[in-house]
Amino acid sequence: MATSFQPNVHYTFGSPLSAGSIFGRRQASNILEQESYSNSSFQSGSSRHVSRRVSSSGNTALADVVNTLTRRSSDAMIASKINDADYETLLNWIRAERMGKLPPEGSSYDKALVWAVLFVGRLHSFDSAIGHFAGDSHTAAQLAYVYCANLLELGEQNASALQDLFGFFYRCSTGLGNLLDRTELFDVSKDIKDQLILALADLVTLVAGVASHFNRALQNSQTVEIDIYHQFSESLSSFHSRCETVSDLMWRHQLVREGMNGDKVTEIKTIRSWLEPEDPALTNITENTAQFAQEREESTCLWVSQYLTRFLKSNQQVLSFVGKPGSGKSILSTVINDHLQHPVGGVTYKPIFAPINGRVAANTTPRAIAKTILSQLFGKRIGNVRLYQILADAYERSQRTVDEDAYDNILWNALGNSLNASLKNAKELVLVVDGVDEASCGETPLLRKLQEAVQNAGNVKLIVFGSQKPSQFPSQTTVNVTPELVFDDIAAVARKILQQSHAFNYMSEDDQELNVTRIAEASQGSFLWAKLAAKRVRDEHPTNANSLTRSIQSIANAGYSVTDMVSQSLHSKLNDDGKKILTWLATAVRPLSKSELTSLVSIELNKASYTEREIDIQHTLKPVASLVFIQNNMVFLRHGQIRSAILDIFAREKFLPAIKNRNSDLTQRLLLYTKQAVNESHDPSLSPLDEKVAQTYLDKHPLLDFALRYWVNHASLAYGCTTDKEIATAGNELRSVIPTSPTVPLLEMTVWEGKSTPALKSLHETQTRLYRQILTTNHPTTLQAILCQALFYRRIHDSLPAQVSQIFYDAAVISKDVLSESHLITMQMTKFYLETTADQVVESKTDVMIKRVQMLELLVECYKIHYGATSTIVTSTLTQLSQHYISIKEEYKAKEIETWLQTTTEKHHTQNHSTTRQVDGSLLVHIRGREGTDDQGKTLTWEHIETDELISWTVDVESLFSRAEKAVAAGHWREAESLYVELWQHTSKEYRVNRSSEWELRM
Repeated sequence: MATSFQPNVHYTFGSPLSAGSIFGRRQASNILEQESYSNSSFQSGSSRHVSRRVSSSGNTALADVVNTLTRRSSDAMIASKINDADYETLLNWIRAERMGKLPPEGSSYDKALVWAVLFVGRLHSFDSAIGHFAGDSHTAAQLAYVYCANLLELGEQNASALQDLFGFFYRCSTGLGNLLDRTELFDVSKDIKDQLILALADLVTLVAGVASHFNRALQNSQTVEIDIYHQFSESLSSFHSRCETVSDLMWRHQLVREGMNGDKVTEIKTIRSWLEPEDPALTNITENTAQFAQEREESTCLWVSQYLTRFLKSNQQVLSFVGKPGSGKSILSTVINDHLQHPVGGVTYKPIFAPINGRVAANTTPRAIAKTILSQLFGKRIGNVRLYQILADAYERSQRTVDEDAYDNILWNALGNSLNASLKNAKELVLVVDGVDEASCGETPLLRKLQEAVQNAGNVKLIVFGSQKPSQFPSQTTVNVTPELVFDDIAAVARKILQQSHAFNYMSEDDQELNVTRIAEASQGSFLWAKLAAKRVRDEHPTNANSLTRSIQSIANAGYSVTDMVSQSLHSKLNDDGKKILTWLATAVRPLSKSELTSLVSIELNKASYTEREIDIQHTLKPVASLVFIQNNMVFLRHGQIRSAILDIFAREKFLPAIKNRNSDLTQRLLLYTKQAVNESHDPSLSPLDEKVAQTYLDKHPLLDFALRYWVNHASLAYGCTTDKEIATAGNELRSVIPTSPTVPLLEMTVWEGKSTPALKSLHETQTRLYRQILTTNHPTTLQAILCQALFYRRIHDSLPAQVSQIFYDAAVISKDVLSESHLITMQMTKFYLETTADQVVESKTDVMIKRVQMLELLVECYKIHYGATSTIVTSTLTQLSQHYISIKEEYKAKEIETWLQTTTEKHHTQNHSTTRQVDGSLLVHIRGREGTDDQGKTLTWEHIETDELISWTVDVESLFSRAEKAVAAGHWREAESLYVELWQHTSKEYRVNRSSEWELRM
C-alpha cells in the first residue's frame, strides 16, 4: 500500500516541545531516545518470538512484542509511561493543540493532527473489538499511543514530516479498517482471533520502528532521510499479509455458512488478483493520488464543505463538479475523499476513490476504472456472499470473452449489481470519481456508465468531477467550478510560490497582493496556468521588486496558453537526456521509475548497444521541475494537460531531431534492451518459465518488465500492425533489435498473465506476426511465440474454434520443421488440432478435412517412431486415417492402408503364435566357468531357475488425464506439465512391459 511518505526526502526537525510530555512528567521522547535497537534487529528478535509462539497463542506473541519493546528501551520508566498512556488523554491533547494553536485548515500541522486523530481512533476501535479475547491488546495499544505521542511532541515546526507519518499510518492500516466493519466475525474461530492479535502486534511493531528511527536520527542530525518502504518493508509486508489472512478466514466462514465449499477462498484470491491493475507498478497509483490532498494550500477548498454536507444529508444521489481542465478538480476530489474518512454530520461513510488522470493513460480506460472501483468495493465488503457470486460469475465469463466491448460490459454490469449487493446495516458508500473528462472513452459515455451503475443502488452516492455538464439525472446536483469560485484559492497558491522569491518578500503587502491578483486574473480559473506562471517568474530570480513586477505584468499580458508555457520550459536549459525523458514520460502509458529511465537513457540505438550510465534523473529534470514530480521513485508528469502539451510540441516542432516517431523509438529501445538482457538459448517448450527464474530476470534488469509488457502496444501505435503491409514495415524497422532467444516469449507469457483475455488475444496475434515476418517461421523463437499463443488459445477454444484450430495446425507444421515429426511438442499440437476439429468431420473434401488428414498422417509417423510400426496405437490411428480418406473421396489410399493393416496383422499373429510356447514367464540361466588346468582359475557353475514374481500395477489414467486437461484450461501450466509427465511415464512403462498400446490410446 502506498503511503504519504516520500522516499529520499529530507525533513528538518527542530527541538522537541519544551513543555511537559503528553503522558506523565517526563517526556516520552527522552525515554525513547535511549533505545539502541534498529528496526532490523527488532524484526529479528520479535518476529522470531511471533513465529515460535503463534501456534500456542496469539496472545503470547502480542505479549512478546510489548515486552521486547519495553525491555529494549533500557529504562524502567517506560512501564509507567505505558500505564499513563490512554486514548482519551491523547485525543484530548490533540484537541487542545488544535484549539490552542488554531492551525489554518489545510495546513500541514492541521492535516498532521487530523491524521493522528484518525489513526489512533482506528487503533482504539481495534483494541476495543479484540480486547475481550486478547488480554494484552490494551497494553499494546497503550504502547502505540506512547510512540504516537513521542512523534507529536516533535511539534509544529515538524508539521510536514508529521503529516506524512500519520497519513502513512492511517492509509497503510486501511486493511484493518475493512476488518473492523465485520467485528461480528472476530469470534467465529480461534484462527481468526490469533491472526487479529498478530495483526495488532505487527502494527505496533511498525509504529514503534518508525518512531524509533526518527528518534535515533534526531540524536545525530537535524535532517532525516528515510525510504519508508525499504526501511520497514518486513513490518509492512507482515501486517498486510496478516490482514489478508484474516479476510480469507472470514470469507471461508461465510461461504461455509451459506452452504458453499470453504475451499472457494482460493477463488476469492483469484477475484482479488483479477481486479488488481494488470501492471503491478500501477497498484499504488490510487493511494498515491489520494495523497495529493496534501498539496492543498492552507485555507483553500473551504467552500466545498457546504456543498458536500448538504449533498450527503439530501436525497440526491449524484453530485457533479463541472469545471474546465486545470481548475483544481483533482485536488478538490482528494480533499472530499479526506473529509469522508471521518464522520460528516455525525454519519460515517465508506468512500471509494477512483482517480482518472491523463498523465497515467493506463488508468483512463473504462476497464481500468471499473476494476479500480470493484477492487476497493470487494476489499470493503468482506464476507458478502452475494458480492462474491456476482464477481465469480463475471470472472468466469470474462475468461471466455475475447471481444473488447463485451469484456467491458461484463465488468460494468458486475459493478452495477455489486453496488446493489450491500449487507443489512452496511455503511453508505460514497463513490468519488475524478477526471471523467480524461477517460479514454470520452466523458459522456463514462458518465452514462456510472449513472447506470448507481441508479438502482439504494445505499450509494456518486460524486463526479468533469468538464461537461452531465445529462440531467433524476436526483442530481451540479456545482460549477467557475473562475470566480476558485479565485481566492488560485491567489493563495500563486502567493505561496512567489513567497519563495526574495524580490517578492521585499515588496509592500499591497504590491504583493497586486501582483498575486494579476496572476490569478490572468489564469482565468486555471490553477495549472497560475502555477506555471508563478514558478516561471520565481525561477527567473528577479533582483528587485520592480523586476519581479515587470515579469508578472509581461506574462499576465502575453496571453500564453498552457502549451506555450510548457514549450518555454522545454526550450530552457534542458539537455537532450532531459528532452528524451520527458518524451518517454509523455509516450508511456504509465509513469516510469528512475531506474527504468536510466536504462532507457543508456541505450544507444545507432550503435545497437547498451552501456549503463550513471545519471541523476532529478538533477537532469531540474530545469523542468514545474512539469514533473517524483514520488516513490516514480517520475510523474504533473498534469494531463502537460502530457498533451509535450506531445503537441513534439508533433509540431523538431523537439528531438533524432527521433521522428516517438513510439517507434521507444519500441526499438525496449526490444534492444530485452535482446541484450535475455540472450540464453534453449529448445522451445510448452512449460512456462519457473517463477524464480523469471523473477531473477526481472530483478536483475529494471526495464525488462516494462519492455516485455508494453513493446507490442508501442509497436502497434508506431506501425499499425494490422495489415500485411504494416507488419512488413514494422519488420524492416525492428529487424536489428528483435530478440532471438526462445526465453523471451516465455517471459512475455509470464508478464502478460494478468492481462485481460481480449488484450492477450491482440498481443499474441501481433507478436507472432512480427516474429514470423522478422525471424521467419523456421526460427525456434518464432515457434516458441506460436506455442505460447497456442496455449493461450487452448483456454478460449470454445470462443474462437476456427482460429484456435488454425493456430494448432500452424504450430504442428512449424514444430515438425523446426524440431522433428517425432518431437513431443509436434505430437501434442497435432493432437490439439484433431481434438478441436473433431466436431467438423464431414463426408466431403473441406479445408478442415484435408488438414485433419495431414495431421493424422503426421501423427502416424510420430507414433511409429515412439511405439513401433505394428503397435495398436498406430493401427488404430491408421484406421481413423483410412476413414478420412474415404470421406474425402481418396478410396485408393484407404485401400492401401487396409491392405497394409491386414498384412501386418497376419504377420504379427504368426509371430505371436510361434513365440507364445517359448515364453513361460521364467528365466532359466546356466553359467559355467571355462575349463582350465591352471591353478588361477576355478570352475564356476550356476544352475538355477529364476521365476519372476508377478507384479500388479494400476493407475487411474482417465482421472490423471482429466486433471491435466483442466489444469491446461485454467492456465495452471506447471500442474498440467507435472500431470502429463506422470501420465507419459506410466503409459510408457506399461507399453514397455506389456507391449500394449491401450495406455497410449488413452493419451
